[in-house]
Order: sequence, then structure tokens, then C-alpha cells
Amino acid sequence: MRKNKKKNNEQNNDILSFSQDIPKNTKETIKRLTKRLGAQYKKLLAVGLSVLISTAAYAVIPLIIGEAIDNLVNATRSYDGSVSILSTVMNALAMPVLMIVVLSIGTSLLICSNTSLLALVKI
Repeated sequence: MRKNKKKNNEQNNDILSFSQDIPKNTKETIKRLTKRLGAQYKKLLAVGLSVLISTAAYAVIPLIIGEAIDNLVNATRSYDGSVSILSTVMNALAMPVLMIVVLSIGTSLLICSNTSLLALVKI
């Protein structure tokens, strides 16, 4: 019986601690937050857009790697010995590797700009 009471008290404490995080007047809280962040709207929009772009770029990288593997397989299958195998492999992988490097550098720059912009946002 005492164990059940202790367990119920722990559950009630968990519920109370969760309910303390919920504002009493949600509409007014959102209005206040919107008013305080209104001056930072352009910065927050820039951060949001750059996050979306960098996320999309990171999602594309595995597709480019798959394309590079397909190019490599096709190049080795069609290898006829007229040129060196190294140049065949380099021709097959040049564009995908270049695209991965450019995307990686671009997303790194976006992440740095996000960090800088977020540091400037004053709440």
C-alpha cells in the first residue's frame, strides 16, 4: 500500500513539474514572444532559410555518392584498355567528388553564418 502511495506521489510530481512549463495564458505569451522577436524577424528568417538549404544539401550528398558509385561501375565495365585505368576512374569520379566538396564547403559556411546570426539575435 505504501509503495503504491509513493509511486502515485512520484507520478503527481512529474505531472506538476510538466504543468509548470505550460504558460497560464498561451495566447498572451505567444503575442509577447512575437513582439519581442519582431525586431529580429529578418535575422531569424535568414537563419531558418539557411538551415533549410544546408539540410537539403546534406540530404543530397548520399545521392551524389550513389551516382559516383554508378559512374565508377559503368566506367570499369566499359574499360577497354585504350587509356589507363586511373584516368578512367578519375573521369568517372571527377564531377561527383567536386559536387560533394562544394556542397560540404557551402553547408559549412551556412552553419557558420547561422551561428553568427543567432549570436546577434537579442531576446
